Amino acid sequence: MRESLFEVRLRYIQRFYELLDRLEAGLGGKRTLGDSHGGMLWPQRGVYFFFEPGEERTTSGSGLRVVRVGTHALRGGSTTTLWHRLRQHRGTVGGSRPGGGNQRSSVFRRHVGTALIAKDGWPEPVSRHWGRGSSPSEGVRQAEYPLECAVSQHIRCMPFLWLAVDDEPGLDSLRGSITTDHKHQTGVIDALYSPAGTWTVVELVTDPVKALDGLMGLLACEDNLTQAEDNVRALESLLGDTPSPVLCMLDYGGSVLAANPWNL
Repeated sequence: MRESLFEVRLRYIQRFYELLDRLEAGLGGKRTLGDSHGGMLWPQRGVYFFFEPGEERTTSGSGLRVVRVGTHALRGGSTTTLWHRLRQHRGTVGGSRPGGGNQRSSVFRRHVGTALIAKDGWPEPVSRHWGRGSSPSEGVRQAEYPLECAVSQHIRCMPFLWLAVDDEPGLDSLRGSITTDHKHQTGVIDALYSPAGTWTVVELVTDPVKALDGLMGLLACEDNLTQAEDNVRALESLLGDTPSPVLCMLDYGGSVLAANPWNL
């Protein structure tokens, strides 16, 4: 009997975690950024896999779920090392804002901060400019400092593994093919629910959007509409029913907006 789409995907996910188990055994265990420093033995270049405490695997097996895969030096001529990238995610240790960091140099930090804002209800003066602009004023940096500290504390407790892939910097590097950047479709559904017998599939848009014109440009650039279409087709095959698609913009002019993408 031919495998279903779900069975094929599950088999690949299980194989992925089996390979991570082998990697962990070879490394002697996971590390956390809270216990890591530049004096440790790190490969020059590589790929990292972060796990989230409390995020447990279910269908694919047991253990922590991978929530972030990343790399560095995907531009020709880049001299960024693996530890340099991990240090950006960890945040600052000393300096004028110890324990903080810079979410504008780490998409990982930006996403964690966005989640903390939604979860813990950070006040508007702190969250107003989060994820916006590349050169914030000193006042903005100081206002964001408590949230940057919270992001650092969260990330520093997350176990991670790393894989040495010491190829040359560039978009065609093997590291780039292992990881999945924001312009590639992951095949992962953000949310799926059926409150009253009708399925709804949700695609999250994390980038800040100020107006409808900006939204349409962003969706075209980031392939969110294509991802939503693929999600609907996949779920039609799995569920035998056509789910209603919803785009959920986590920062639409400072508010959360959910809408059917075909009605925008």
